[in-house]
Amino acid sequence: MMKIAAWCLQDDFSKRPLMSQVVKCLEGLIDIEDGLRYNFSVPSSHSDDSVDDATRLLPSQLSGPR
Repeated sequence: MMKIAAWCLQDDFSKRPLMSQVVKCLEGLIDIEDGLRYNFSVPSSHSDDSVDDATRLLPSQLSGPR
């Protein structure tokens, strides 16, 4: 389940799976791609205020076009 979550949260939105792919993966019909690229940590040099500013994304940037 965690690997599927990481697959959906990759840095490059164009490499994120479609929901149909996620469902097939949960059903065991397909495997998760290798070489996932994601970063769940915030660099320690950021203060709390700058993190809030840096994480504001437009809705179109969150999931990208499908």
